[in-house]
Amino acid sequence: YHIMEPEIKEQIDESMWEEQMAMMEMVLEAEALATAVKGMREAHSKL
Repeated sequence: YHIMEPEIKEQIDESMWEEQMAMMEMVLEAEALATAVKGMREAHSKL
């Protein structure tokens, strides 16, 4: 899982997200990153 995936992001306190991750979310292609990680997980997960 990646911290930018909606399933993970929604579990993080909003003020903590703003303090620690908001800037990275703005400069990274967060949606593309989350999609890539999810695709790899689905393709290679044995669970």
